[in-house]
Amino acid sequence: MRFRVPAIFILLIVAVSAQCQAPRQPAIAGSPAPYALPRASYPGVPGWLVIDGLHAQSADDMAAPRDAGYTISIFPFDSAWTRVDARSSLTLILPNGATRVVPQGRAWRKDSWDATVLSVRASDGAATSAVAAAWLLPALSVPDAAVLPVRDSLSPNGDWRSWTAGPVWFVLRRTDSISAVLTAERDGWASHVVRRVAIDSALDRAMGADPQTKLSLQSDWRLPLVIAAYRFGRSGAIAAVLTESGYECQNYFVVVFLASGIEVIDEPHYFFCPS
Repeated sequence: MRFRVPAIFILLIVAVSAQCQAPRQPAIAGSPAPYALPRASYPGVPGWLVIDGLHAQSADDMAAPRDAGYTISIFPFDSAWTRVDARSSLTLILPNGATRVVPQGRAWRKDSWDATVLSVRASDGAATSAVAAAWLLPALSVPDAAVLPVRDSLSPNGDWRSWTAGPVWFVLRRTDSISAVLTAERDGWASHVVRRVAIDSALDRAMGADPQTKLSLQSDWRLPLVIAAYRFGRSGAIAAVLTESGYECQNYFVVVFLASGIEVIDEPHYFFCPS
């Protein structure tokens, strides 16, 4: 014997089933998650590279809130910083200590080049610091993040130059009168070639630079130099910031020391061309 279920019961079952499902939130195009932050400057390293430290706001900082107080230049340029507001608390690590900063909106500065200029309020007692490189982190994300002092030394005969920062070591060794090679190590292991440097007299003349016959490891303008280093956790990643001069611009790049090895990150790199 067959029984037919009245249509009214089918409709009731469907309605009850629909009410039991979890409600869906409407998708709003272009609406970022609260406190969303842009992706980190470099893989494997938290936070963002800041070029030129913490600056007092000036008349050159266009489109900046007048009472923000300070500006920082974050590399690389990322339009996602336009969505970061005062709900996001950040920590700026400088050689003279850490400072809490709160974003106040994007700004523009004539020498910002390929960095994002951000207006910020800084914690009480913050001091401007025009260092070549600093590091920005989400507040409390890496409690043991710290600056590693960089020590620069030149051998008596001028044939090698070294930079040490905590457990990492960079050595620039002369290979002949016009060339040298820069290597990096951590804890004395896994030497890695970072740069090969050489005088190119023909190119120097073509670019209007004075030709030289011997590469000086102390003062030659084309040398790569270690200018800052940051450690993220007591045994975590270390990022060393290096600079080198081109014929027209000053370039900055990063060498990252991870548990998996040493990585030279040439791209993206920050460059500054004085006007």
